[in-house]
Amino acid sequence: MPPSFYKGIDAALQRDDNGYIYMFRGGEYVRFSNVSAGVDAGYPKPIAGNWAGLPANFQSGIDAALWRVSNNAVYFFKGNHPPRPLRVPARDAGIRRCPLLRSEHLHRRLSFP
Repeated sequence: MPPSFYKGIDAALQRDDNGYIYMFRGGEYVRFSNVSAGVDAGYPKPIAGNWAGLPANFQSGIDAALWRVSNNAVYFFKGNHPPRPLRVPARDAGIRRCPLLRSEHLHRRLSFP
C-alpha cells in the first residue's frame, strides 16, 4: 500500500461481479485482486484518465463511491455535486467481498442534498 494511503482513504468501492477492491485517496486509487497479496502491481494510478466519463472536477479526488448491482453502475460522489454514475465493465472495476468495506458500511460517508 502506498504510504499516503495509510493516512486514510477518501472512498472504498466493492464490486462482487469481478472480485476487486478499490480504494481512493486524493487523485489516486489502488486495486486489490487478492487482499492478502497486497496492492496489485502498477498501482497507485491516477483517477484521471482511468475512469472514462468521469468529469474533470471528480478526477482530482472523490468523497465516496458505491456499486449498484441493479444497473451495474459505479456511483462517484464529491462535495455537493450530483452523483456521477458510470457503467464500468467487470474487468475494469469491482471488489472482493470484505465485510468492513461493504456498501452498507459506507452509507455514513454519503450525503444527499
